[in-house]
This record gives sequence, structure tokens and C-alpha cells, in this order.
Amino acid sequence: MDYIELELDIQPKIEEYNDILSALLVDLDYESFTFENDMFQAYIQKDKFNLESLSGLVETCNAMGIEISYKYKEIKHQNWNEIWESNFHPVFVDDILVVRASFHKDLPKTKYEIVIDPKMSFGTGHHSTTYLMLRSILNWNLSGKQVLDMGCGTGILAIFAAMRNAQQVTAVDIDPICIESTAENSQNNDCADRLTAILGDKSAIENLSEFDFVLANINRNILLNDISTYVKHMKKGAQIALSGFYTEDLDMIKEECERNQLQYIDHLVDKNWVAAVFEK
Repeated sequence: MDYIELELDIQPKIEEYNDILSALLVDLDYESFTFENDMFQAYIQKDKFNLESLSGLVETCNAMGIEISYKYKEIKHQNWNEIWESNFHPVFVDDILVVRASFHKDLPKTKYEIVIDPKMSFGTGHHSTTYLMLRSILNWNLSGKQVLDMGCGTGILAIFAAMRNAQQVTAVDIDPICIESTAENSQNNDCADRLTAILGDKSAIENLSEFDFVLANINRNILLNDISTYVKHMKKGAQIALSGFYTEDLDMIKEECERNQLQYIDHLVDKNWVAAVFEK
């Protein structure tokens, strides 16, 4: 699958503006982001790229006082690994977990180690939402539990759940490359026997049994639309961690969760991104 690499110059250089732009681009189906040398790069499947929508986003940002100039180019699928290798650095979570690529060597020892070769799929631990979800998993006792990961990307959250002794993990994503990547990464992390990757959206879980824990790191709009479906597949007392939205969206998420018999437990914040935990 071919992608478009969008390179944006944002003025003034304020870190919060990167987060605002990320959230806006997610709503336009952009999948992943990098920040290198004060330059913001975003990636989207070629057939989803819409110049008119992008122009509208730039106008919206200009009205907010954020000046943006941009250029874009096509990225062939076979070039993606090389791009990631140049940008992918190890990620440490509370000195307990390290997320690294296969080419990273001689790192400090941690209790858990996840090896991820992301290809063209989202989720390496670098983005605040993935980092926060990993921290949330650290707070859960998953031994012998059934776990669902919606929007699995590279499979990083599903793999960590398996490492935390979940009995079975079901990982779901709408992107075939994500499913392929999750399957390969689960093999590389010795948990393929307890992890099943399924291609699809919320309809893919209609015939599945109930889960003890649910992970959904997607975006605000999809979460608001799909929470009711997740709840149908949660056992009484099950917990769900939701991420992919900002602190200003938390009340909206809470209201939708309350409408679906989910009680707010706690939330974590990093760079204005949120991961919130609820219980059925």
C-alpha cells in the first residue's frame, strides 16, 4: 500500500500546536506522525489523501493563530521500514518496560521488553496515547484474563497484555497491514499462541464472548460512536482504558461512558493527551 508523507512547518514553534494538529489530522484518517528537527510529518494512505480537506484544516489552524505551510510526496510501501529505522528510538515506560526495534542493541535491562518492527502501522510507544495505555496496563492484573484491543496498530498493547499473563488477547484493526504487523510482532515476542489478530471494525467482535479488560486507543469520534458496542462485550466488573483524545474531551467521553453503565475510575495525562479507565 502506498502512502502520502505530509511535511508541515508550524509557526510559532509551540509543542501544544503539534498535539492540536495531530488530533485534527487523525480526524482526516492520518495514521502516524513524527517530529524531527522542528518539522512535523504525517502519513496517510494514498487513496485517503484529500487536498481539499487538508486546505480546510490549514484554514482552521490559521483562524486559531497557527500558521502552517506544507508539502507532500508519495511514499512507496517498500520504503517504509527505512523511514522508521531512521526515526524509531527506544521507549522506556517507568523503567519497567522498554519498547525497541530489532536493530536496537545494548539497552538497559528492564522487566519487560517488547520488540516492534512497525512497518506502515501505528503504535511504537512514541506517541503519548500509546505510552499512556502501556502505563495503564501496568496497573492491571491480567493473569488468566480475556483482553480485547481495538485499533491494535502494531499490536504493541495486545502484546504487552499477553506479557502480563492474559489468558487470551483479541486484537482488532481495520488496516490489513496492521493485522499483518500484529501477527508478526506477536511471533517475535513469543506470545502468538495467546494473541489473535482480526481484520475489521466494531462489527468484527459481534460474535465474540465477553472480555475482562478492553483497550481502545483510537480517536475521540470513533470512541464516542463505538463505546456502546464495547460495553456489550464486557463482563460485569470489567474495565476499559480509552485513549486518543485530549483533556478537553474527557468530560464528553465520561458522559458517553456513563450513558453506557461505565463508571469513571481514573485517568493519566501526557502532553494534554489522556488515557481514561472506566469499569462496568
